[in-house]
Amino acid sequence: MSFSVHTKMFIKRFPSIKYLWRKIRMPFQKNTTTAYITKIHTNASRLLLFIFIASFSFYGCKKEKENKLQGSWKLLPRTAAEQSDTIIYIFKENQTLYRQVSDSIPDTGTYKVKSEFFKYYVVIRDLNKYDDADYYIEKVNKKILILQCYSPYMRKEFVRYE
Repeated sequence: MSFSVHTKMFIKRFPSIKYLWRKIRMPFQKNTTTAYITKIHTNASRLLLFIFIASFSFYGCKKEKENKLQGSWKLLPRTAAEQSDTIIYIFKENQTLYRQVSDSIPDTGTYKVKSEFFKYYVVIRDLNKYDDADYYIEKVNKKILILQCYSPYMRKEFVRYE
């Protein structure tokens, strides 16, 4: 005898339990379960599709930021003492960074654009101890670049240099 035969015999002996058995069995019927599983599968498919599309769109934004960053930028002086020197930052396509101070030999370093939680950063390394940091890209367009570092706090404002 299988389990379902025993159950049927038990229900015949105790008719008041028949109503209770229907209530318990109702959520586990084949049609209800199949519909529930299909709904879960559809929602999971939509979520995976959304994640897939979102990942490509964020990658595109990162490339766009990197393309806007490339070129020559003149650092705006923060103090009166800095006004005598012209400092130019040159971001090349091969992630090489040059910093030239008033027609002297340029310092060379590397940079990389990274994204974290919808924020974009420029990671500058091997330039010098003072400028090596992770800078948050506050603003970048055709004419203006504003980089900000929180530890230690530094803010660099640039204009496009032609």
